[in-house]
Amino acid sequence: MQKARVGMWAVSGVLAVAAVIWWRHGGLDTPNVAASAGAMPGARVPFVPSMQGTQPDGDLQTLRAAGMQTSPAAYAQLVRMFDYYLSAVGEASTEAIRQRISHELDLAMSPAQAQEAKRLLGLYLAFKRALVELEQDPALVGNGVQAIRQRMLAVQQLRERYFTADEVQGMFGFEDRYDADALARLSIDQDTHLSAAQKKSQLAALDAALPEPLRADRNANLALLNTQQQALEMRAKGASDDDVYRMRSQAFGTQAASRLAEVDREEQAWQSRIAAYQAARHAILSAEGTRSEDQHQQALVQLQQSHFSEDERRRLVAYEK
Repeated sequence: MQKARVGMWAVSGVLAVAAVIWWRHGGLDTPNVAASAGAMPGARVPFVPSMQGTQPDGDLQTLRAAGMQTSPAAYAQLVRMFDYYLSAVGEASTEAIRQRISHELDLAMSPAQAQEAKRLLGLYLAFKRALVELEQDPALVGNGVQAIRQRMLAVQQLRERYFTADEVQGMFGFEDRYDADALARLSIDQDTHLSAAQKKSQLAALDAALPEPLRADRNANLALLNTQQQALEMRAKGASDDDVYRMRSQAFGTQAASRLAEVDREEQAWQSRIAAYQAARHAILSAEGTRSEDQHQQALVQLQQSHFSEDERRRLVAYEK
């Protein structure tokens, strides 16, 4: 089951979605939420607690049968596996995730295939880190069609620094088709020269032209997006966590509802940590006149190091503006 990528269909921006996938705390890009409804309890020990009731993405049997150097399908399966385990960032270190993926590759593949897959894993991790840094570029900020198109181009150029053309096609081909469709929808929505009826007609034409894999992925993501919006509306009217859980259970099943409740708790805990950090940071900044510039900077660094892991500290720039 493809990992949920609601942000893309909501057209919030390619880089924002990429960062959510990497940092995980967007709350919606969680391991196999839909698949977890049918997962067998106790089938395997989860890598991290939040993966309880899920099954790893990526068909390693396909990888082993197809070979690593000739099949776009093999590259695609590999990325799905990588992203599944990388969704554990926040619960496990990047190094622990890398080691777990390497272990799974050693178990499932021949030594030569595993070596090639690990080479791609190293490149993929480096690419993801660069992608998070790219998101901070102020020149790429904006939710308009042109801004998103520029971000897509920047991402494509970044990929070329790490992967061959065949690797890019296999690893990101589905994502690129996904993005192109989302951008086309946004372009229609923002076109002031189109009437409501014309927009509806053009969007219907895009729906009709969607390949089945994209259609299924989009429908699943929209269903998840709708339930998340429904949860927000329910809470605004005073609904309890149990009320939201029952609504999600009806939509996705009990295991997926439990996973989404865990995501809610993780996000609440993260926001509480951010609020405490911002208060402490404000206190340091307010006392600026009593410290030298070096002391001031050292206090901020110590504050970050005492509250956040190395991976988490990369996210803090979004909360310091």
